[in-house]
Amino acid sequence: MPTRFTHALTASLSLLATVLLAACGGGGSTGTGTGGNVTPTPTVNNTAPLVVDGGPAGNSANTLFTTIKLCQHGSTSKCQTIDHVQVDTGSIGLRVLSGALTLSGLAAETDSTGANVLECAQFADGYVWGPIAVVDVTVGGLTAPSVPIQIVGEAAYAGWEPAACSTGLKPENTVADFGANAILGVGPFLQDCGSNCASATTLPSTSALYYTCTAAQACTQIAVATTAQVLNPVALFPQDNNGIAIKLQAVAAPGAATATGTLFFGIATETNNALPSGVTLFAVDGTGAFADTVYNGQHYTNTSFIDSGSNAYYFPDSTIATCASYSGFYCPGATVSLSASIVGQGRNANTQQVAFAIDDAATLFTTHMSYTALPTLAGPAGSLATFDWGLPFFYGRTTFEAFENATVSNVSSTGPWVGW
Repeated sequence: MPTRFTHALTASLSLLATVLLAACGGGGSTGTGTGGNVTPTPTVNNTAPLVVDGGPAGNSANTLFTTIKLCQHGSTSKCQTIDHVQVDTGSIGLRVLSGALTLSGLAAETDSTGANVLECAQFADGYVWGPIAVVDVTVGGLTAPSVPIQIVGEAAYAGWEPAACSTGLKPENTVADFGANAILGVGPFLQDCGSNCASATTLPSTSALYYTCTAAQACTQIAVATTAQVLNPVALFPQDNNGIAIKLQAVAAPGAATATGTLFFGIATETNNALPSGVTLFAVDGTGAFADTVYNGQHYTNTSFIDSGSNAYYFPDSTIATCASYSGFYCPGATVSLSASIVGQGRNANTQQVAFAIDDAATLFTTHMSYTALPTLAGPAGSLATFDWGLPFFYGRTTFEAFENATVSNVSSTGPWVGW
């Protein structure tokens, strides 16, 4: 039975602005991209292949994976290639499961006293816990040096997580529980917490992230400089670092055994990542949210977003039956055709009506057990008043995402924004 892996950070779902840097908007608004300037043939491989499949355990649905290479900082020989790394536009930074990591001798990040820095990252469906290490990260043909990443589930710190991290959430510190060997968070921000975690006077009182510990349950929340937080590796590439694009093949309902695509680095920096003339841009706020999604007469103001790390559309609708045997998914009994309007923030306050369909999840999971790409999978948003445009939204589209403060050729407003 497919597992529900909705790996958007809780902050993205509940809009805790304390967890992500506030966006700094640029002036003006462009209705569409104009195609950008003519750029030379890419001098490096600024792409990485994408695949939707069953993941390491063979039981994932709508989970987008790529492959990365980790190296000890400064080494070209002490490296490990890791496949089935989930690509997530709903979180920031690289987190590698200890159970998938064979590379040793990684440099641990420490505070001013020499204590190891640990992190709790809370997702929509659970939490991960582990220390911060500094490595060199290669994706495609580009390498980001000296990147702070999280090592999830390291045995030395098992059970040490404080109650603020774990209460009410499921631990996902193993490959089996997490559903991937690692997660590459390429959301539109540079750090996973930003200025709010950089000062002792602004530390978030909920969803705390960084700690030092002396023993199990003996942890102290700490401030961590923005340069030492878990960082977006793409923004640290030497070029093609102003954003990403995800191009994913179209998948006809009810689905397919697998799907493929391409992750592009940079926007309008090379001939292969130019903005097409018909693209529409939607500015997002400091949590990655649109100004609104209007569905069934309800407004999800500043609480809706696209997220490749969520494996379904998630939204409230009490008129659609939920599944008896597959908790967290809709089971309407037959295909339901729906639509909603997405509205961008003020810098790019464009509006677009998006049509989509949902199918009976129980039928998808039992009748089409070999399918891992399910374009009509959907579920309720639980207690959250949010509209999560998950991975089904990405099928058949090229979706662009500009990082905060980034400039893109012939686009007047700076990031963060998304477009398709």
